[in-house]
Amino acid sequence: TTTTDGAISISNVGDADADVLLVTTATAGGGTGSNDDITLLTTTAGDITIGVLTAANDVVTITAAGAINDNGGDDAAADIVATTIDLNAVDGIGNTASFDVTGTALTIDSSGTGNVDIDSLAVADVVVATLTAGTGTITFEQSGNVDLTVTTTTTTDGAISISNVGDADA
Repeated sequence: TTTTDGAISISNVGDADADVLLVTTATAGGGTGSNDDITLLTTTAGDITIGVLTAANDVVTITAAGAINDNGGDDAAADIVATTIDLNAVDGIGNTASFDVTGTALTIDSSGTGNVDIDSLAVADVVVATLTAGTGTITFEQSGNVDLTVTTTTTTDGAISISNVGDADA
């Protein structure tokens, strides 16, 4: 799915936990305009699995009633490229393989069971507003030799691991 100027919004009302919204590639806008956002949503039930989402200079928001996972497995390429990335799930983020992101403002929250595993492929300083897992481990690894600021990190039952190749303010 591609737009040259405009937003992309895809939603699915799941009726079972096995329901999956699969988006292999989505590119919003040419990276020069505003409001070229990507929004993915599952309600009631269902995971969201993605390949590559690009909303350069804009926002990617994913809200899953289940988990958010990478379709391509554990690769070295960014799964999401956007200035602002907001990931919200019930059953974990990056459960099947680490989730690769390139963005400067991140909010990553999983409220139920499941791990959160994020690799930040940073090209500029990164601020993580929240990084939470209800019940599960949190792993956040950043490369790029730039500053990382993490405001809030919380899990009710699990380990927290944050690493940065560069300066760190946590």
